[in-house]
Amino acid sequence: MNKLIIIILSLSIISMIGCQNETKHNTKIEPSQLQRVGGPIETSKQQKLTSNELGIESITELEDGSYRINIYSLNIDIIAGVQFELLPNNIFELEQMTGGRCEDAGFMMKSSKNGTMLGFSMQGNTINPSQTFDKNSNILFSLTANLVSDKTTATFSLVPVLAGPKGVTLKVDSVPFNWKK
Repeated sequence: MNKLIIIILSLSIISMIGCQNETKHNTKIEPSQLQRVGGPIETSKQQKLTSNELGIESITELEDGSYRINIYSLNIDIIAGVQFELLPNNIFELEQMTGGRCEDAGFMMKSSKNGTMLGFSMQGNTINPSQTFDKNSNILFSLTANLVSDKTTATFSLVPVLAGPKGVTLKVDSVPFNWKK
């Protein structure tokens, strides 16, 4: 618990320090402004986002036997930092955290073998609100992981903390992911 508090405080402080480099733009995007791949959303079919949505987009076995876990965010707010815990944390051992919108924004990314992930920018860079409902177009980062359990099915969830500019904690809905090997 103490580690979690220290990480959250560190993320908040780093976010506040970096705000001097922040560009001026809206911190919210209305759901009507989001577009699906292939064109704008029709009003009658419009999905409603009232908070940031976060989850696992896919878990794929790679040729070398390791796994790629893609984490997505459909965000209506600007993101200045991320912290997640993957539960259950006894099925995969995390090896590397790379790519996606976090890397594009210049975030420093770290993960622990037991499922904790952290990403933020020392320069105050941020991730803009999503422009599409397509989860594959909104990958925050990818994890490389090794299977350390003989389980062939699991329901994974992410315990998230998203920080906005100036260290503001953002409202987020975490979507469970059902995995079958």
